[in-house]
Amino acid sequence: MKTVLAFILAIVGVVSGDLKDLGFQNYNCPGLMGPSTTVPTTAHSVRPADIKVIGALGDSLTAANGAGATNLDGMRNEYRGMAFPIGGDPSLETHVTLANILLKYNSKLFGQSRGIGTQTMWSQAQLNAAVSGAKSSGLAGQALDLVHKIQTHPQ
Repeated sequence: MKTVLAFILAIVGVVSGDLKDLGFQNYNCPGLMGPSTTVPTTAHSVRPADIKVIGALGDSLTAANGAGATNLDGMRNEYRGMAFPIGGDPSLETHVTLANILLKYNSKLFGQSRGIGTQTMWSQAQLNAAVSGAKSSGLAGQALDLVHKIQTHPQ
């Protein structure tokens, strides 16, 4: 029943028109903008600018299925660049994601997904190893895929 309700709500959202994509204009936090002066030794000391790589595992939510859809056909697409945990499209000023926030602190951040595509499409997925429709039993396979991608692309 919950799945049917979620599907109906998704269809209503697509059919009734585009939902506004909210960004964060002129974001600036000078006290946190720079990296740590020494390499942090605990997680409590890590500053956003210290983070150089971002990756993700997950299901259809992390793959951002239908996130940018404007019609029913678009609901099947994986809008990875819009995924909250790892999407890098287009910028923090127009779309809030963790990757876009981190990009404000470190413009050389590596791994954020961009555009529309599956986890096998490197130029879109980057280090977003999420698989649409995945279950928790598939996370080990995604983790292995993510490790392989990191080893293959050592930027």
